[in-house]
Amino acid sequence: MKFSAFYVFIIIRFAFYYGVKMRSDSWKVATQADSHWLLEKIRMGALRELRRNQVQVLELRPKHGSLQDYGNLDGVIAHISNTRFRETLQAFKGVVLNTSGVMHTPEFYQVVPDNRAVGRLSAIHLHELGCTHAAYMNNQHMQYSTDRETGFRKGCEELGIEYLGGHLWRKKTDLPASIRKLLKTLGESGGLMTCDDGEAVRVLDYYHQHESFPRAAIISGHDHSTPHIPMITAVDLQEHLWGQTAARVLCQILRGDSPSRKTLIPPTGVNIRGSTSSFRVTDPHLRKAMAFVQDHACSFIKVEDVVQAAGLSRRPLEKRIKEETGLTLLETIHHRQLSEVKRLLTDTHEPLGEVAYLSGMSGEPQLRRLLKRYNEDPPGKIRRVSQRSRM
Repeated sequence: MKFSAFYVFIIIRFAFYYGVKMRSDSWKVATQADSHWLLEKIRMGALRELRRNQVQVLELRPKHGSLQDYGNLDGVIAHISNTRFRETLQAFKGVVLNTSGVMHTPEFYQVVPDNRAVGRLSAIHLHELGCTHAAYMNNQHMQYSTDRETGFRKGCEELGIEYLGGHLWRKKTDLPASIRKLLKTLGESGGLMTCDDGEAVRVLDYYHQHESFPRAAIISGHDHSTPHIPMITAVDLQEHLWGQTAARVLCQILRGDSPSRKTLIPPTGVNIRGSTSSFRVTDPHLRKAMAFVQDHACSFIKVEDVVQAAGLSRRPLEKRIKEETGLTLLETIHHRQLSEVKRLLTDTHEPLGEVAYLSGMSGEPQLRRLLKRYNEDPPGKIRRVSQRSRM
């Protein structure tokens, strides 16, 4: 009887699996290639997961018209950023999953970042830098911005950072007098969290116009890898995972399961760049040099590139950086490259040759030489230790 029961169990499992697969083949789900619906990385993550689950996907574009033109859709994954689009989707008869936190959409399923955790993580980073007071800045009122500020404010309070409030600098307007006063108050021991990269760029540009380099530490709540000098330290929101999770939740709904109406994606960490890496350095030339190394060491730079970015001749710059860090310029570049090597070995499955290239090295032999030169563990051991720590 036990033997027969086992085979019955196996048959049921196969029937369930192939039944789900057959039903999956019949599903039609729409995503939107236009950025008004889904940001590119979120969309690619969603597509990968949907196709892995044998779901038929239609990638809609604005010129194709409204959803009503695509009858028989079972579901839509959308990035709802305005009221008009929300109203359009309210008329849709299938399942709608929203990946945007711009506004409350309780009528739809949502998969969005845990924005309060984003704010708290930003406060932790500023605290680790030694910031004693901090403020938050946005350019308009949005739900996800409100949540980020709430998490940031509470994080500051928990960590003993004086919170100087939330501030609004609207797009396409001059810097308000209140924010000029705020930036002056932040001084050399303060930090600023901005809702997004856009606000961070505007503040950095203002500092650049009025001083040699910004003195307050600036962190963005969403990493877009925006090109800037210096580049912007920002919270990593795992956009591919964001999209994959959205697709997974949608498939659960279509199978008849009952997932949570709102799924939160936790941030993975902070991508540290020049806008905070030289926070405690008062020498303007040294700040430029250190920020340049932080942002570009993995782009095959040479010592001469750092000297040019700093605006100072090599000998005095070498002397100043040695006094500040105990390292030469070349050693400073190597340390930044090795930091990236360890991150890639820990967080990815890239082969060593690719890890070396992404870290600004010529190949695996140079990677191994630098690890040995600075008494670091070999690549295999770094990976094994990181894997054991996750178990």
